Amino acid sequence: MIRRSVALRSMAWRPMACLGLVAALLLSGCASDDWEGRYNELHTDMFDMAAERDGARQDLVEAYAEQERLQAQKAQAERALAEEQLATEEATQRALAYAEQLERMKSQPAQLPETPSRVVMEDVLERFRTRNIDASINVDGDFEIRIPADVTFRSGEADLTKAGKAAIRRIAPELTGEFAEYDIRVEGHTDNEPLVRTRKKWGDNRGLGSARANAVTRYLESEFRIASARIKSQSLGSTAPLAPNTSKANKAKNRRVAIVVVMPRDAAMGK
Repeated sequence: MIRRSVALRSMAWRPMACLGLVAALLLSGCASDDWEGRYNELHTDMFDMAAERDGARQDLVEAYAEQERLQAQKAQAERALAEEQLATEEATQRALAYAEQLERMKSQPAQLPETPSRVVMEDVLERFRTRNIDASINVDGDFEIRIPADVTFRSGEADLTKAGKAAIRRIAPELTGEFAEYDIRVEGHTDNEPLVRTRKKWGDNRGLGSARANAVTRYLESEFRIASARIKSQSLGSTAPLAPNTSKANKAKNRRVAIVVVMPRDAAMGK
């Protein structure tokens, strides 16, 4: 940049020197017969030097612009590096805190969540009865909610209907409220009629029951943010009927999805 500045100053004097030379030749009367050609040559040189001067000025402007661009890139890179360092420090702090928490958990004995009192469970049962929801405490001491499959799904299908989603929404407040600490098991049940129309799709009743239990499980996870680690699904097919499959009414009762709130085994067996 210093050399360019010196060059510019040098080129600024050259046109003046040329003009002075021309004037001296004319005044001294020493011009030859070719003085006009010499004048034109000097005139051309003067224009060339002016063009070089303009080019040098443009180079200088571009050099300044390039310097500013590089400085801006450097500042941006420094900001990005600072942000990355800050994020790394924060991640390190979180990792250390998590490691400390794990160490504390290892040193503490594992504790099962407290089982809700019988009064609380009866209160939930009563609320369900007033909403016409089929619920009971089963033989294992777990809280079981039964939703008819004929409401939840179309015949032979495993996509939740609007009525099925509405039925699940009616019981969700308890699953995320009083029973928020407990694991959930979603069971798919069918009657004993073999599949005909949808046999290629599901294989058999156990396959249909599995697809329906999975559909309810995914809806609970996505719609109500129930953790995947807390909920699992299984199909019992036609192996656990509520009533003998001897009538249409009994078969309809057996086609169901059961949402079972699993109570801690020690507490449930001690009741």
